[in-house]
Amino acid sequence: MNGSLFGGYFTALADQAAAFAAMTVVPDYMVFRTTNLTLNFVRVGRAEALLREVRVVAQSRQMITCRVELKRENDGLIADASSQQLLLPMKA
Repeated sequence: MNGSLFGGYFTALADQAAAFAAMTVVPDYMVFRTTNLTLNFVRVGRAEALLREVRVVAQSRQMITCRVELKRENDGLIADASSQQLLLPMKA
């Protein structure tokens, strides 16, 4: 192989990062599930250290939207993602 990584790996990292961000704003009586995740590649990802920057960009009564950037420390952006989490009432 040429040292590039499978895109599913980056998608899983983006989904995890978005979930961690969503956890910071989800109400105590709710749970959430990812309903949409879009990942756009800018460069080839390699087996190197990766930085993840994530932020919640919108929240309503039923949805949390996050943006994720996956970067190499010296090379810049590898991929960016948009994720939506559906809010659901927590079952007793």
